[in-house]
Amino acid sequence: MTKIEETENVFFALGTALKAEGFKAIRFYRIRTRRQLFSVVGREDLRREEADDTMYSIEAVYEGNRCRIYTNHLEETENVIWMLQKTAKVYGEASGRAVCYISREWEQKTFCWDEPHMITETLRQVRKMAEESRMITHVSRCTYEQVCRDIQMVDEEMHMICDRDGYHCFTFGVVAEANGSRASTTDCIYGSHLSGMDVTSCVRRVIREAKASVGGGKLPSGRYPLILGGKVAAELLDAYLGAFFAGNLQKDESPLCGKENMQIAAPGLWLREVPGWSRGKSLRTVDDEGNAVTEKDLIRDGVFCQPLYNEETAKKAGVESTGNGFHPGIQEDVQTGVTTLVLGMEEKNITTRNCLEEAMGEGLLITHVDGVFAGTDARTGKFSLIAGRRRIRAGKEAEPFREVTISGDFFEVLHQVRQVGDEVFVTGAAAASVLVPDLMTGELTVSGT
Repeated sequence: MTKIEETENVFFALGTALKAEGFKAIRFYRIRTRRQLFSVVGREDLRREEADDTMYSIEAVYEGNRCRIYTNHLEETENVIWMLQKTAKVYGEASGRAVCYISREWEQKTFCWDEPHMITETLRQVRKMAEESRMITHVSRCTYEQVCRDIQMVDEEMHMICDRDGYHCFTFGVVAEANGSRASTTDCIYGSHLSGMDVTSCVRRVIREAKASVGGGKLPSGRYPLILGGKVAAELLDAYLGAFFAGNLQKDESPLCGKENMQIAAPGLWLREVPGWSRGKSLRTVDDEGNAVTEKDLIRDGVFCQPLYNEETAKKAGVESTGNGFHPGIQEDVQTGVTTLVLGMEEKNITTRNCLEEAMGEGLLITHVDGVFAGTDARTGKFSLIAGRRRIRAGKEAEPFREVTISGDFFEVLHQVRQVGDEVFVTGAAAASVLVPDLMTGELTVSGT
């Protein structure tokens, strides 16, 4: 008997017991998460952490009220029934119809677990590469994480939907020092397996960035043309993803309210959800409400063309869900979410960072900001952030700077994008899967000395 068949039998037995106690509209959600984390802490100190956890969410209606619990002991039937009854008055009156899934054959995506010896050897090699580099005094992060999630959704009629999610992530960080001044940089990349990830290029990029950022002071306050580094741009886009969520648009809590089918970014700029892209960190084919996850444009040629819906917000708007209903966590209600988002521009406006700098001539390259979520206002699009990195003089990177404040409107930044870089940067593991290139944009206000 397979694991799926075993789980289905447990769900059937529990569902039968719940129905006998008067529960209706029963729905089960199971997620098994397997995780391996490898890290090199010292020259020879290798750590390996492993976890294999299974959690269940059960939702139902009891005496007209909605109820739900979370547990990792589904077999304790009497306890499950008691806990569900206790929550029946917590979540309020039930509304809407019961969820009915459409069972389908599971086109299971294979998750390739990399061999431990291959991972450890790679981590040791790249650490050595950094330690032998001039000015690098410390490797602050050198890890490789593998995460696989198996998901099952079952309704009270035992219609089942299965899906798989997961990623491989290499993260690297260093500290550079010269003349009593220090700078640190951390970056990461995702992939479907280690051999297909350009780990060496990521390490070189981190080392180069840290070295080039040592030293520097504040800038004179004023307006400066900017190249917004891809990593910073990805962090900002992640902070403003809610602007595209239909629920926020419906509550007038988005800077994009009233702007559907209107120009919100530069011509040629696009933002696309690309489920299952190997450089992102999501493999989902259905969302947590059983709807297909599909590739879609949120921005096309600078025009806001597609809000993102889950079942609740789609019903309110009288449209179909876009397959963006996800649990942020097993203990949270379904909300609006994304798989992998990629920002880009038409090919004629894509070039290298060096060429962006030459085209700009004079300005700033921003590759580091602090406190993104504290310094951004998701309802207005405004931001005010502590930032730093390097000046651009005569089309070349010059002296570094630090601890200035940049402020503006994120969607105005998108409006002013003229060209983008040919390399994409991705957000970290704690954020949504967002990939963005360098953005050469217009002027922003900088508060310095």
